[in-house]
Amino acid sequence: MRKFGLITDSLNQGNYKKYIFKDASIVSLSFLGGSREIHRLDESNLDLFDMFKNESFDLMKPNSDQFIKAFKKQKALGYEYVIYLASSIGNAKMEQFARLAQTIINDSNFIVIPTHTFGPGIDFIVELLHYYQSQDLSIQQLIKKVEESITESLFLIQSKNIIVKSNQNKLMNMLLKLIPYQYVISFNDEYKFKFKAMKKDHILNFILNQIELKIKEGYEPYIKIAYCTSVEEAKLLHHFIYQKYPNLNIQIYGELPFVVAKKLGINGMGIFIGVLT
Repeated sequence: MRKFGLITDSLNQGNYKKYIFKDASIVSLSFLGGSREIHRLDESNLDLFDMFKNESFDLMKPNSDQFIKAFKKQKALGYEYVIYLASSIGNAKMEQFARLAQTIINDSNFIVIPTHTFGPGIDFIVELLHYYQSQDLSIQQLIKKVEESITESLFLIQSKNIIVKSNQNKLMNMLLKLIPYQYVISFNDEYKFKFKAMKKDHILNFILNQIELKIKEGYEPYIKIAYCTSVEEAKLLHHFIYQKYPNLNIQIYGELPFVVAKKLGINGMGIFIGVLT
């Protein structure tokens, strides 16, 4: 029997609840769209882009009571430990709010793991937990394995209207926005530029190179592809990678959280390249 219960939050789609960790608790996060507080996001990202075309859209700070309630629910199911995989989006790091709940609860069996990611990255970590918990590891060994496997996410975007400000002057930033570059941005608690090119083929080859690096290091990469609005583009990326590496596990995760998609742009995509340690 599994020794630990699981908590995630609604920045992850919760795909795993269909197959594994069906009894996991999900802390539901709220969003501020313009002047409206939104508790559920049932609409597609495409609809939300239209709805908030000229408005800001930000994640609201969660209440520590939500984490306490989720912890108590998991303990009531009979689990000795409860693990929360804390999402991170820029300045919105769920870890700090969960740590407050952890202090209030004052139970060392409430374990908060900062994932430095969200969405497909957390989906991968959940699958790691499922894999490693069947290996008869102690809870400490299990957490160490997971923490060693955490890595960055990559995003493919078509404009630099973004999240990350370059160190160049304002004129140079303005000129770069006018040049039809495509960009690869990495995320590990914060967004950073990794690569830019004018041709899409160069962007795709950069992604293949990142996968090849993992293979040369002795890993078998595990790939999840996410998208802002276009599943068709995600399928094309899937096919492109599959042609080169047909033996890899390549999955289409689904839509990125809208709070991320809004920053990346309507045509953005994400790719998470995970590895087993």
